[in-house]
Amino acid sequence: MTTSPHPTLAEWLAYLDRMGKSASTSRNYGRAVLHFIRWSEQSYGEPFDPAAIIPRDVVDWQAFQQRVEKAKPATINLRLVGLSRYFKWAVARGYARQDPTVDVASLRLDPRHPKALTDRQARRLLRQVAKSENLRDMALIELMLGTGLRVSEVLALQVEDVVLAPRSGEVIVHRGKGGQRRVPLITSVRSALRQYLDS
Repeated sequence: MTTSPHPTLAEWLAYLDRMGKSASTSRNYGRAVLHFIRWSEQSYGEPFDPAAIIPRDVVDWQAFQQRVEKAKPATINLRLVGLSRYFKWAVARGYARQDPTVDVASLRLDPRHPKALTDRQARRLLRQVAKSENLRDMALIELMLGTGLRVSEVLALQVEDVVLAPRSGEVIVHRGKGGQRRVPLITSVRSALRQYLDS
């Protein structure tokens, strides 16, 4: 069980045990609250008092984790959950007048970047599509692998957006409000597109 610098933390952890919370959940919650308590005492130079904590303190704690500790948003959000559980209990027991976490928003999580295929996976995919002898599928797969275009961008292409010359080629990708970008095509992509368009 987490060593507590404040008696309410030990009491709360005992309460979680009685409520049947798993050991890992209690441990993670305890670490989150302990992290906040230590940060609070170091930041303000006074003993932790749950009744004295205000929402601004919680926001500053989040900022400290993000800017100083370089913690990931997911980690900060999980700690906020633990702190929120503690303060709900503290209010119910009369140790705090308000829950300072109620109006504190979780941090926005970074969108996951799509995982790229390895060279081996790409070759296997192309080989499988080639076996089907479907020229359209082969052109689409070659185009996406050779340019990195999103599926939505490929689906939005029109025939006139594909520009093929004997030794060069490009596709014109349209953006909102009339914007566009030109993406050059490597030889294998040009060949696959040419076979499909000529079929």
